[in-house]
Amino acid sequence: MKAGWNRLRIINGSNARLYNLAFSNKQDFVVIVSDAGLLSTPETVNNILLSPGEIIDMLCNLHFSVWIFGWKIRVLLFQPLI
Repeated sequence: MKAGWNRLRIINGSNARLYNLAFSNKQDFVVIVSDAGLLSTPETVNNILLSPGEIIDMLCNLHFSVWIFGWKIRVLLFQPLI
Protein backbone atom coordinates (compact mmCIF):
# COMPACT_ATOMS: atom_id res chain seq x y z
CA MET A 1 0.00 0.00 0.00
CA LYS A 2 1.03 3.56 -0.52
CA ALA A 3 1.02 6.49 1.87
CA GLY A 4 -2.17 8.54 1.59
CA TRP A 5 -5.73 7.43 0.95
CA ASN A 6 -6.29 3.74 0.15
CA ARG A 7 -9.51 1.92 -0.70
CA LEU A 8 -9.97 -1.45 1.00
CA ARG A 9 -12.69 -4.04 0.42
CA ILE A 10 -13.37 -6.09 3.55
CA ILE A 11 -15.42 -9.30 3.42
CA ASN A 12 -16.45 -11.28 6.50
CA GLY A 13 -16.02 -14.80 5.16
CA SER A 14 -17.09 -16.46 8.40
CA ASN A 15 -20.27 -18.48 8.42
CA ALA A 16 -21.33 -17.60 11.97
CA ARG A 17 -19.05 -14.97 13.57
CA LEU A 18 -19.57 -11.25 13.90
CA TYR A 19 -16.44 -9.09 13.91
CA ASN A 20 -15.81 -5.57 15.15
CA LEU A 21 -13.20 -4.09 12.81
CA ALA A 22 -10.84 -1.28 13.96
CA PHE A 23 -7.25 -0.06 13.43
CA SER A 24 -4.65 -0.52 16.16
CA ASN A 25 -3.89 3.22 16.21
CA LYS A 26 -7.62 4.02 16.61
CA GLN A 27 -7.70 6.11 13.44
CA ASP A 28 -10.94 6.92 11.68
CA PHE A 29 -11.84 5.50 8.29
CA VAL A 30 -14.60 6.28 5.82
CA VAL A 31 -17.15 3.63 4.81
CA ILE A 32 -18.36 4.24 1.25
CA VAL A 33 -20.01 0.93 0.24
CA SER A 34 -22.04 -1.65 2.15
CA ASP A 35 -24.05 -4.72 1.14
CA ALA A 36 -26.85 -2.40 0.02
CA GLY A 37 -24.50 -0.65 -2.41
CA LEU A 38 -22.97 2.80 -2.56
CA LEU A 39 -23.90 4.87 0.51
CA SER A 40 -25.67 8.16 -0.21
CA THR A 41 -23.20 9.92 2.10
CA PRO A 42 -19.87 8.46 3.25
CA GLU A 43 -19.77 7.63 6.96
CA THR A 44 -16.66 8.32 9.07
CA VAL A 45 -16.20 5.78 11.88
CA ASN A 46 -13.38 4.32 14.00
CA ASN A 47 -14.84 0.79 14.13
CA ILE A 48 -17.53 -1.20 12.36
CA LEU A 49 -19.43 -4.42 13.08
CA LEU A 50 -19.37 -6.96 10.23
CA SER A 51 -21.96 -9.74 10.02
CA PRO A 52 -21.26 -13.07 8.25
CA GLY A 53 -21.02 -12.55 4.51
CA GLU A 54 -21.11 -8.75 4.82
CA ILE A 55 -18.96 -6.63 2.50
CA ILE A 56 -17.78 -3.05 2.99
CA ASP A 57 -15.52 -0.74 1.04
CA MET A 58 -13.63 1.79 3.10
CA LEU A 59 -11.16 4.59 2.59
CA CYS A 60 -8.29 4.86 5.07
CA ASN A 61 -5.57 7.49 5.22
CA LEU A 62 -2.20 5.86 5.80
CA HIS A 63 -0.13 8.84 6.87
CA PHE A 64 3.31 9.50 5.43
CA SER A 65 4.83 9.35 8.94
CA VAL A 66 3.83 5.68 9.18
CA TRP A 67 6.20 4.84 6.33
CA ILE A 68 9.06 7.18 7.33
CA PHE A 69 9.28 6.04 10.95
CA GLY A 70 8.44 2.40 10.25
CA TRP A 71 5.31 2.38 12.42
CA LYS A 72 2.98 -0.52 11.95
CA ILE A 73 -0.78 -0.25 11.79
CA ARG A 74 -2.72 -3.46 12.25
CA VAL A 75 -6.35 -4.19 11.58
CA LEU A 76 -7.86 -5.52 14.79
CA LEU A 77 -10.82 -7.86 14.91
CA PHE A 78 -12.72 -8.00 18.17
CA GLN A 79 -15.38 -10.63 18.59
CA PRO A 80 -18.36 -8.77 20.04
CA LEU A 81 -20.16 -9.93 23.14
CA ILE A 82 -23.54 -11.38 22.28
